[in-house]
Amino acid sequence: MSAGHVVLVGAGHANLLVVRDARRLVRAGLDVTLVDPDAFWYSGMAAAVAGGVVHPGRDRVDPAPLAASRGVRLLRGRATGFDPATTTVTVTTPDGDQERLGATAVVLNVGSEVDPRGLPADLPGVVTAKPTTGLLALRDRLLAGPRGARVVVVGGGATAVELAANLTAGAVGRRVAPAVTLVAPGPPVPVVSDRIRARMLAPLRARGVALEVGTRVVGLRPGDAARVAVDLDDGRTLPAEHVLLATGLRAHRAVEDLGLGDAEGMPTTTLLQHPDHPRVLGAGDAIRFAGDGLPRLGVFAVRQAPVLVDNLLALHAGTPLRAYEPQGTFVAALDLGGGDALLMRGDRWIAGRGALAAKRVLDEWFLRRHRVPLGSSGRSWGGGRAAPPGAPEA
Repeated sequence: MSAGHVVLVGAGHANLLVVRDARRLVRAGLDVTLVDPDAFWYSGMAAAVAGGVVHPGRDRVDPAPLAASRGVRLLRGRATGFDPATTTVTVTTPDGDQERLGATAVVLNVGSEVDPRGLPADLPGVVTAKPTTGLLALRDRLLAGPRGARVVVVGGGATAVELAANLTAGAVGRRVAPAVTLVAPGPPVPVVSDRIRARMLAPLRARGVALEVGTRVVGLRPGDAARVAVDLDDGRTLPAEHVLLATGLRAHRAVEDLGLGDAEGMPTTTLLQHPDHPRVLGAGDAIRFAGDGLPRLGVFAVRQAPVLVDNLLALHAGTPLRAYEPQGTFVAALDLGGGDALLMRGDRWIAGRGALAAKRVLDEWFLRRHRVPLGSSGRSWGGGRAAPPGAPEA
């Protein structure tokens, strides 16, 4: 009989790395269960998948082989209930059955979803930038449809730019040449300089992407001349066959459903610990770290993973927990399609094919960490292959 049970809710970046290092937990006498309904999709290549630039298989990680290799039980399903008094997680399986998991510690890593900002995301013809399965469906509809289909991408962040860029490149761009419009409420990717922004938008303009900058989408409705009518704040209406919402992220609604937080995420202390439920830890896009929160980027979840393992062991042993310290600098990369990319770290940046090659190396390294390693040591940090030059600290 084990001395404890760790339930990992969600197969996100951090929890998959915890699974990779789960032998430490098992050796300490802990059973480990990973709860997730499907597979891990890496958002860093989602835009390239949507454009038919990257095969979906490169972007998807099935957690089953890694879990099996580490002695972790994988339970396919969604966490639909949590009892803080008994630290019990209720899991609903795909066939509707329920299983209750008593836990001595829980880690929430369910990620994020698009915040539609009041726009009807369930309208026919409208898809959101997450999950990647929705982008795959959009890609397939574009490839099966007529040339020149009108696509409106709504949003002014890096994801919106990447999607607009990649829908005009790769298989989608070559075969059906969609007419893409990017509607951004302000300068796209406002955190970058004007010089970087000009370089970032140049390939979009060269491929015919229409830029509606400083314009807000105030409504979506079924259209007369097209599938969707996109109403703008200046009174104009853009007709579209497809609308792609990249309007920012919020914590996955599971955080609220489980009673552990709100749209901003599950609150945590610097120890990645819920302030009211000390046996509940969290990571990644699902949390609001230390009151202020962090950008919803995978590089933070990766750095949080070893802290989670240490703190799960500390909870089990009754010893002090370790604080997580967010990294100050990290690599940010934008895939601009057509063999082009922008790679930034701090105030330094490069662009072009070399930047794309570096981004792909980083992507593949990132994904390798979530798959079954070639060696048998089971070491996740400091063992195995080293990070490529310039990789975010983990």
